[in-house]
This record gives sequence, C-alpha cells and structure tokens, in this order.
Amino acid sequence: MQFDINKCHITGTVEKFDRIATRTGTPMVRAMVRCYRETLQVVAFRDLAEDTDLQAGDRVEVRGRIQNTS
Repeated sequence: MQFDINKCHITGTVEKFDRIATRTGTPMVRAMVRCYRETLQVVAFRDLAEDTDLQAGDRVEVRGRIQNTS
C-alpha cells in the first residue's frame, strides 16, 4: 500500500485569474486564492486549465498537491 502525504484541500476566494501562454503550447491557468489570512497561488494544466474559467470573487475548492519553488 502506498500513501501520498503531499495532498492539500483548500477553499477560498479567487483574487486574480490569468490564462498563461506557455512556450510549449500547453494550456495553463494561474489563480491567486485567498484562504483565511493567506493568499496561495494555484496552477492548473492541460484539460483542467481548458475547462476552468474563473473571475475575481468566485468561491473555489482546490484539491491537489503542494509544490514549493523559490
């Protein structure tokens, strides 16, 4: 049995939403989601990015994994 401990589930309000043009042409969206006192950057690729259309003020539920970059 394998456990994946890198999972997150957040609910918040969209502050900003952008469609990003990648060099490879892969569909990508980026949203800034306000959750309590924190603002988190959420990124989606491919089919999920194509099917996602958000606006500032929308309530969202995000499930995925956390990746930290510097």
